Amino acid sequence: EIFDPATGRFTPGPAMSAPRSGQSAVVLADKKVLMVGGANGDEQPLATVEIYDPASNRFSVAASMKTPRVAHAAVALQDGRVLITGGVKNQSSALASSEIYDPKTGSWQHIADMTSPREKHSATLLPDGRVLIIGGSADGDWHPVRTAEIFDPRTNKFKSIGNMRSPRFKIPGAAAILRDGKVLLAGGAAEVEIFDSATGTFSSGGSVGKPHYFAAATPLRNGRVLVSGGYSSSSGRANGPISTEQAWVYQP
Repeated sequence: EIFDPATGRFTPGPAMSAPRSGQSAVVLADKKVLMVGGANGDEQPLATVEIYDPASNRFSVAASMKTPRVAHAAVALQDGRVLITGGVKNQSSALASSEIYDPKTGSWQHIADMTSPREKHSATLLPDGRVLIIGGSADGDWHPVRTAEIFDPRTNKFKSIGNMRSPRFKIPGAAAILRDGKVLLAGGAAEVEIFDSATGTFSSGGSVGKPHYFAAATPLRNGRVLVSGGYSSSSGRANGPISTEQAWVYQP
């Protein structure tokens, strides 16, 4: 579907070339949208990729990734390339591998592995062009990690930067850049954290009471950040967890 902010309405969009869930979507420099991986109807990870062109309102098939991935992280780099990290290609363990898509050549390239395998993690473009990669799970289970690392696009390599204050996963949309260039981390744990790229350190930014998984952190025009939705643990419920209507505003 396509949302038009001028009218506040949704209209049906074109069909993708293949059904997929758990994929990533990244806006390219030419305003087209790169749709990467995910899983098919049988929950099998996909390597396939497609591109949505808003000018023609159509999807077209692009070159496939080197590795099938679901629950990975994707981020557009300042030079126009797209970094894909981690995810899973089977049901047993997360991937440490990464690859880069170059829109100029329409091709994928394997690059160095991350320092830790991760799935359901977060990747955030920093103001200096590097990428902060945090959290996730290494085994596809409820074992979130505290580790963090930085990707440098000049070298195509990853470097460990130590640990967050809290382990967290299921956080693909839970990080937001603040006006001062610091990063707000607001999902997967009760504690909110602030990452300072100048010092490479994490500090407390308050609490939302309990962990919320798959919450969204959205920067607002006034410099604050809206943290909304997600779900908390099942707390013994037979039917599992319930999504929340709760929302918070972070004031720097």
